[in-house]
Amino acid sequence: MFKEVLVPFTETERSERTLAIATDLTRALGGSMRLLVGSSDDRIGQLDMAQRVADSISIRTGLRATVTAMVTQGFFHDELVDETAASPDAILVLSATKGGRRAALTGSMTMDVLTYLDRPVVLVGPKCEPAPLLRDGPVVVALDGSDGAERILASAEAFADTFRRPLDLMTVLDPDTSADLVSARSGDVQESAYVANLARSSAPQIPTPMYEVRHGDAAPEIVETAIARNAPMVAMTSHVPLGLDRLLHGSVLDDVVAMSPVPVLAVHRNDSIS
Repeated sequence: MFKEVLVPFTETERSERTLAIATDLTRALGGSMRLLVGSSDDRIGQLDMAQRVADSISIRTGLRATVTAMVTQGFFHDELVDETAASPDAILVLSATKGGRRAALTGSMTMDVLTYLDRPVVLVGPKCEPAPLLRDGPVVVALDGSDGAERILASAEAFADTFRRPLDLMTVLDPDTSADLVSARSGDVQESAYVANLARSSAPQIPTPMYEVRHGDAAPEIVETAIARNAPMVAMTSHVPLGLDRLLHGSVLDDVVAMSPVPVLAVHRNDSIS
């Protein structure tokens, strides 16, 4: 399980929200936090501010919080991917500044990180509420019947075990849309049989998950389930449409992050990666 939480540092209100959630996550993991600062016109000022924030977190919480200055040769997402990949016990927490249809994912940087980092990322959306990880419900896992979507299961189980919460597996059937959580392969989702079988085969260290099939528009159904279950986190894969298709339609992940009051644990759905 992860022992270090990485957070890109910026002096914005959304960064404060992300830092607060990253602090709660660090406490739950029993690990440390590292603020990542990229090159900028006022890099010294940014580093000084990040160090003051890290010192404040350490004093207030007793957690170990440090700062890493990263030299940005090209795009910041490249350095974030490299830094996270070089830290095998680290998980990256990103502020998702946008979301919903007609948006370029939760921010183009987030899309690039998800695409090129073969590891789960915690996304903090614009409607994420304070202290969501203290909620006492299950970790809600959204699945669609594909092997790619099931890549998130192991990480979701690990987080559920860390939070001492059960899993709640769900799938959403909506034959009138091409959204991610509609069955990716004909016959894979047969009402509750799919999630029921996954629930029975879940990791033995956590309670047997609940499971549910809902009907409707995928993203609202996922968010409504998380709210109804008082979930601390939603877990799902990203299957990101590109180019004009993305601009016009977005993705289910976009919409979930845009609406969710809790963080979203996401990993890129790359069926070629075992």
